[in-house]
Amino acid sequence: MAAQWIRRVATGSIFAVAARRMHFTIAENAEPTGNAEESAEADSRPCLHMTLHEASAKEVLSRFPSSRERELADRVLIRSCIVEETSTHPVRVLAYAQDSWSQSLLVSVGSRLWAAGVIPETGMGYAVVPISLNLKETMASAAAKDVGSTETPASPTDAEDKGVEPSAGKSALPKAEAGAPVAASESNSQSDQEVEMVTPWDIAEGLWQRLEAAGILVVERDEFSMPSAVRLANGGQKWSGDLPSEFIRTDQVEVRLVDDWTLSAQTAKPECGFCKFMKAGPCGEVFTAWEACIEHAREAEGDFVDLCGTQTMALKECTDKHPEYYGSLTSSGDPDDEDDDS
Repeated sequence: MAAQWIRRVATGSIFAVAARRMHFTIAENAEPTGNAEESAEADSRPCLHMTLHEASAKEVLSRFPSSRERELADRVLIRSCIVEETSTHPVRVLAYAQDSWSQSLLVSVGSRLWAAGVIPETGMGYAVVPISLNLKETMASAAAKDVGSTETPASPTDAEDKGVEPSAGKSALPKAEAGAPVAASESNSQSDQEVEMVTPWDIAEGLWQRLEAAGILVVERDEFSMPSAVRLANGGQKWSGDLPSEFIRTDQVEVRLVDDWTLSAQTAKPECGFCKFMKAGPCGEVFTAWEACIEHAREAEGDFVDLCGTQTMALKECTDKHPEYYGSLTSSGDPDDEDDDS
């Protein structure tokens, strides 16, 4: 009976969420596309995440308040597999940009943190700090894309006439009428897998790709082919205007250059957002003990109900005393709500 009770507890409410959140989610842990995993195997070290220190993340939000549905502002997205672990690493901000779906910073990480001589199939790309994103709207629009189009990429001047995107290394896609999102009904023909391919990386880095491809932003790269300096083609500090995107013909975009601003970051083994949320609360120590037991059971290929009954009941007792956990998880403002539909 005790084991059955523990199993019911473990599969319900906060514990069911915990089990699900301990895996990668689209919004917080999706890695850039490319051959990052092959890079890690070649170096025999796991890929690490780079995150801003708490003070730097707060500084970002103070300077550029979140204005989109999902607030991030702590990850530094890099295409290459980061293998060098460091507790402090300077991240120099080059520019800020926003479009209909995202706000982000283009940054320079300076020294190499990835394996020497390993270049992702998609190129080195950009180092980006996503501040906030509209994931649901973007994923719905992406479902209606004509992914089978084989038209050649159009120039920025041709895009307005032909209704296609000036794309950086991608096939140009047909656009909807100016300012109108693609009809939701068209998305029914697309598979869930195609929709889930839209990650924070696609949204945030895609904006910088478009700005550079359109000749609006001029990017200088260092010896590692990573952005080291930028300037606007108009010679100013700021540009705003309509820039065609993958999802609608007209997309209002703004970009600003940033001078003399350096943030502090660290690299470490990835950790799920839910786990960080639990550890930051009043049941942090109890959750850590429960998590360690679950990991031990997984490694031993044992039944966590039999092995972790004590820790599970202790965590339930603690969370029952702190209903704010349940309120945060069930409120409409929960940043992980999107994952339930994915």
